[in-house]
Amino acid sequence: RMVVITNPGCNTQQIPRVNYDMPGQAKATMEWLVRMYALRLAERGITINAVSPGYTDTKEWDKARLGMGRGDMEAGRKLLDEKMLSRSPMRRWAQPDEIAQTIAYLAADQTGLITGAFIPVDGGLHLAQRVGYARPSRGVRPRQTIPPRCLQAAEPCSHEEQGR
Repeated sequence: RMVVITNPGCNTQQIPRVNYDMPGQAKATMEWLVRMYALRLAERGITINAVSPGYTDTKEWDKARLGMGRGDMEAGRKLLDEKMLSRSPMRRWAQPDEIAQTIAYLAADQTGLITGAFIPVDGGLHLAQRVGYARPSRGVRPRQTIPPRCLQAAEPCSHEEQGR
């Protein structure tokens, strides 16, 4: 059994986030690799799955809490909770043991038919539609404009044949 851990942010279940190019590409690639190797190794009885934790309450967040609370940990906790948990439908932090239990489940013998799966352990964060997500800055223009006829064509159009 193999279980990889990824972060939320850019997978097939989420809307791509503008200005999240590099991490988003890496995470999407990892998701693709999990599915591809799940197919390749299935005949050998090897399963590959991924767990995508949501906001997990660890000591690493204490740095942000102290900063947001200007040295007051409890004030920072309240501000950080308000900011971060407003994005999650369950409105609570994941606990590290919840993530560990999911990994243990996927690594157990009784889950031998689960492969190529991404399990979000995020309180519904992956389902949340963000209103007002980041948009491209004004004045940013795409390098290439693809005519609508090319997007709808079943075969390559002259636009693609000419490399434009």
